[in-house]
Amino acid sequence: MAKTTIQFSEPADKMLTSMTTRLGSSKAEVIRNALALYAYLMDQLITQPAYELAIAQKVDNKVVKAVVVPGLEQVVGQAKQTTGAGD
Repeated sequence: MAKTTIQFSEPADKMLTSMTTRLGSSKAEVIRNALALYAYLMDQLITQPAYELAIAQKVDNKVVKAVVVPGLEQVVGQAKQTTGAGD
């Protein structure tokens, strides 16, 4: 396994430490899982026609609340340019 050193701001480190406590995982494991999730989401957003990422709460199979993550258009556009996807 490759070894990488990452420097975090104090707020980011506190967030990471909080996640390790809640999940019972190491910092490395939380970062690996976050990277895998990010890679999957970016792949889906790049290859799918919609540019929307949302977390939805359903009751009786109907969405009652949705949190949409804004601002991904720029990230996806940059990724498409880099990978040549969408051409």
